[in-house]
Amino acid sequence: MIGACWCRRLGRLAVDDQGVTSVEYAVIIALIVAVVIGGVQALTNATRDSFDSSGAVLFQ
Repeated sequence: MIGACWCRRLGRLAVDDQGVTSVEYAVIIALIVAVVIGGVQALTNATRDSFDSSGAVLFQ
């Protein structure tokens, strides 16, 4: 449902009279999303490694 909403919004922006500006905003949003996903993935890996190390020390 959320994905469909964003697709409709991006579709409306694509046919807007200021198409170039809309495309630029879409590219900026895509880059921000990519950076956030990369950051969350890195944080997830670091957290998992930390818990694995702590668990290994505790259960020796």
